[in-house]
Amino acid sequence: MSVGSKQIPQATRGPCPPWGDSPLRLACPLDRTRLHSLRRVLLLCACACLWLGGCAAGDTSRPPPTAALPSVTVSTPVRPTSTPLPTKEASRPLPTPTRTKTPAPTPTRTPTPSPVPSPTAAARRAVLAFVSDWTGDDDVYLLDLGSGALTNLTHAPGEDRDPAFAPGGRSLVFRSNARGTWALERIDLVTGKRTPLPAEGEGATADKGAISWSLLGDHAYVYASYGDGNLDLYIGDSKGGRQPLTRNRAGDYAPAWRPGAAQIAFTSWRGGDKDLYIIEADGGDLAPLVSGPTDDETPAWHPEGQRLAFVRWQDHDADLYELELASGAIAPLVTDPYPDRSPTYAPDGTLFWTRYVPGQAFEVHDPFAPGRWQLWRRDPEGREQPVPLPIAQMDVYAPAAGTAPWPEGEWSPRPASTPGSLRAPGELAGLIELDIECAGNNPKMHADLAGAYAAWRAEVEAQSGYDVMGKVSDMFRPLGYSRREYGHLSWHRTGRTVDLLFEWHDPPDGPDRMLVAREDLGAQTYWRLYIRAREQDGTMGEPLADAPWVFWFNLDPAQEPEAYAAGGRPGPIPAGYYVDLTRIAGRHGWHRIASYETADFDWRTDSVGREFWHYQRADGRTWWEAMREIYSLEELEQTYSWTICTDELGMDPTWLEAKGIPTSTPQVSP
Repeated sequence: MSVGSKQIPQATRGPCPPWGDSPLRLACPLDRTRLHSLRRVLLLCACACLWLGGCAAGDTSRPPPTAALPSVTVSTPVRPTSTPLPTKEASRPLPTPTRTKTPAPTPTRTPTPSPVPSPTAAARRAVLAFVSDWTGDDDVYLLDLGSGALTNLTHAPGEDRDPAFAPGGRSLVFRSNARGTWALERIDLVTGKRTPLPAEGEGATADKGAISWSLLGDHAYVYASYGDGNLDLYIGDSKGGRQPLTRNRAGDYAPAWRPGAAQIAFTSWRGGDKDLYIIEADGGDLAPLVSGPTDDETPAWHPEGQRLAFVRWQDHDADLYELELASGAIAPLVTDPYPDRSPTYAPDGTLFWTRYVPGQAFEVHDPFAPGRWQLWRRDPEGREQPVPLPIAQMDVYAPAAGTAPWPEGEWSPRPASTPGSLRAPGELAGLIELDIECAGNNPKMHADLAGAYAAWRAEVEAQSGYDVMGKVSDMFRPLGYSRREYGHLSWHRTGRTVDLLFEWHDPPDGPDRMLVAREDLGAQTYWRLYIRAREQDGTMGEPLADAPWVFWFNLDPAQEPEAYAAGGRPGPIPAGYYVDLTRIAGRHGWHRIASYETADFDWRTDSVGREFWHYQRADGRTWWEAMREIYSLEELEQTYSWTICTDELGMDPTWLEAKGIPTSTPQVSP
């Protein structure tokens, strides 16, 4: 008899007793009927006992099978992919590792008592861990890909990022600054207990980056650290051992341990731009994987270990490419007009990544409102689709796929609270004068947004050590005229905008502590601002992996004509700890705008058009709707009516339509 693949032994039975010659028969020769009945009853009881004993001896408990990654189906249409970009050859093909299969030993059955199922036993599921700042700071979330359930794993003060499943899947390792400096922590997915990952020999100021585990059963892992003044790779183990893997003046980061081999792929800018390299786990045989004029970063191995996905920045867009190690061939994997980043493979070969999806239509020079980073997947057959989340507005970063138990006591994510309006319907908001220095002499803001600005200002100061938002170049502009559309219909007039300083010096005669990095989203150019932290001991900020932009006016057109005509070029990545001011702004609802690239106003020839200092909160409103919150209709019609803008100022009607200006004067309700 068998159950599944297990053989259950049959019970052993001897022959029935010779009831015809028994002493009982000789003692009762006259009552044959009752003797036959009794014999049948005893015989049936004996057989039943023997059969039950055999079944009990052969019954053993079996663990539940590991759940296969289910298919996620949604009704959202698949975004068409763009034309594949030209490929670039790898430096050299690498040998494929050989794996010796060890015969499994014959199991020996040991009789054990039947286990009693626990009501809290955690079954393994196909899950995805990722990072989001939905609740105000970065937390690690866990998504059940089968049911769509979502839970916040690290709901505590501090930033938690870059999750990675430990071998076995029961625990998750991530980096966190909850204890003061960036360190690696482990969370047990069943109990929820958080513990530091041992890292002996490192100073308290060492910054630890994303981790990647060995799958060879040796409990080793690799991670990037800034402990020696530069981003280098280190090998660690569960007992706290630590060995340097790379030593170079340029940064090495984003390591990925190759499945089934003692090899590690990683990103480095030792060649001037970002390239992919591979190195043996003992530090030998360093070799380039992908190199060339493009920036290539964040490798992710396919479970088979014969190919890897990575991010390629080309023509100011990020797409996913795949390298086949045996041949060295590189081909587009996922392409889109907007950036695709952070690839990761599930155990069944499904690819997950994040894609920037723009918001709703906005204005002429900035055609889309701020979007979000959405989670996407591509199955082994090549079908792409977004992964639905219970909270559609979440930004998703750094996904990691695996199979793991579901945590006990789920923690439902709640959004960060935002100050609301207490105004009655139709009541004007008014303006509040802020206690800040403003070169434009009007430090005023929409009354509903003063709290959000104060929260942004406080977080920047806490993380950087500087009151960057306490001194700005411009804020509110009163009603007035301008011959240009973007000046006349400026968002500064709504009380929802601030222009930061173009530079930040501390002390005043010291070097500029602000860095500006280019970040293109579709056809528009945006900028990300970083502030060099006051404390450089690892308690503030993080090491940079983005290159600051060298603007055209700082270049010699005779020496670099192409870069000069393109508006500049990337510069070297500096050492030190920096705070991402743009990321903090987004948490509090403040967003940047695109640079101007119109015929008469182009940032590549007019530095004012860069607009990297400009942040605003439209909150889904058009310019006209925002103005109506602080001005009456009669006041607006005197300066900004459709007739005045078109007939007197000669403005483009397409600008007016995008700004929401009505074509005719609306009737005022009595």
